[in-house]
Amino acid sequence: MQPIASIGWQTLLFAYAFFASVCFQVLLPEVKITWVLYANLALVCCWRYLTRLWRTTWDFLCRHSALSARLKITTDGWQALLLAYAIFLGVCLLVVVHGKKIWTLYAALIIPWSWRYLPELWNTVATSRLYRSILLYLGFLLASIFWSPEIEPKAVLSTLASAITIAHFLLLTAGLRARHPEAFDLYLGRLCFLAASSAILVIAAWYSQYPFPQSRMEGFGYLDNPIQGAAVFGTFAVIAWHRMIHSSSRLGYGLVFAAVLAYVCLSWTRSVLIAIGASLVFLTAMQLNRQTLLSLSLVGSAMLVLGSLSPELTAKLTRPEPYRPYIWIDALTEAIRHPWFGQGYFADPSGVAELADGSLYRYTHSHSFFIENLRIGGIVGLGLAVWLSGYSLYQTFKRGIVAGNFLPLALLIYGFLCIAPNGWELLPGVRIKEVWMMFWLPLGFAVSEELRLVSALTGVQPTSPAFCEAPDSDPASRKR
Repeated sequence: MQPIASIGWQTLLFAYAFFASVCFQVLLPEVKITWVLYANLALVCCWRYLTRLWRTTWDFLCRHSALSARLKITTDGWQALLLAYAIFLGVCLLVVVHGKKIWTLYAALIIPWSWRYLPELWNTVATSRLYRSILLYLGFLLASIFWSPEIEPKAVLSTLASAITIAHFLLLTAGLRARHPEAFDLYLGRLCFLAASSAILVIAAWYSQYPFPQSRMEGFGYLDNPIQGAAVFGTFAVIAWHRMIHSSSRLGYGLVFAAVLAYVCLSWTRSVLIAIGASLVFLTAMQLNRQTLLSLSLVGSAMLVLGSLSPELTAKLTRPEPYRPYIWIDALTEAIRHPWFGQGYFADPSGVAELADGSLYRYTHSHSFFIENLRIGGIVGLGLAVWLSGYSLYQTFKRGIVAGNFLPLALLIYGFLCIAPNGWELLPGVRIKEVWMMFWLPLGFAVSEELRLVSALTGVQPTSPAFCEAPDSDPASRKR
């Protein structure tokens, strides 16, 4: 891949500030976005002085703060960017916050903050075949807008903004994790405790208003759907399980895992429970030893005991599924009417399915990631989705064999099992949705794993300029 054209990054930031402010004013008129424009313009015009002030403040904090030693904060600008990225992920776990405000935080602060490092991030991450495949997939989803039945300019702008921020989020995730893997994993572990605290607060707040266990916990804020909330928190259950096995803080991560698992159970979300179980079994099978088997046995025994003590909750988790098989049949029948390129991204995903008893059930989406891709993009869109899934699993498996760390692969398995039987907004517009945490974040991990695999095979670090010189990210081509 060729480096980004040598345009002054301050000029690019100025252009982004103007473009973002216009977009925000159209898409989010309720947000006082004029101040975002002023802030970005001040950042451009006074960057030299602001940089000097920032470095002085940052040096002082790093030298005199006890917290900096625990979080491994240094004066490196990359570390500061990583800390801001971790804070953003922490905000995503504060479920009382609206999704539009979280997206505004990312687009108005995180993207401008990372602009200085964008050429280095791009020149490193764009060598990844997986990242280029993701960009192709996002581009095809955007292209399908033009053969949709109805096109609204505001919806097009919202979807375009979503695709750009998702591409940037993947670029930032992969680049930061490839550059600072230890610090990245450290922050990720700290986020597990934040996820557990948030889960406990939601459980307490919900069941202080509704009866237990007759009421299904739905959550608050942008995760007010029980399936969405369970999918986000389940991601950190997988991470906490891995940390519980491989770190010295076994008790702490064990409590985190228990709290998050309680959240998922009380949301009655069986698909997420199945995805967590499959990820745990996979991690146990890949690193089979006495400790992992004992931990898995204890979790299974505890769930059986709790299930026997609360038969009502067990009945909710084992209830029959009368709708989805019929929804899938009807949605698939509708999707194959436009076999090659689909109906377009803005096609109406709703329909009416006929159930076993002859009654009609109206659904709002197809409840399947792969059927949804077939409906939106036809065989071409489904093929891109399948390629993306298979190639990411393949790369993370190869990296797991080399490094002995199968957590990124387990997160991918978890994410794909979550989206397979559910309907998710692939490009959720100008708001942060659950798909960022349980689908795009593991894909960012997978991109970083591909970069680190190439680095391990070639002996060239991702931060080295020589890493960008090879024409392809395939290890075989680099050896040649």
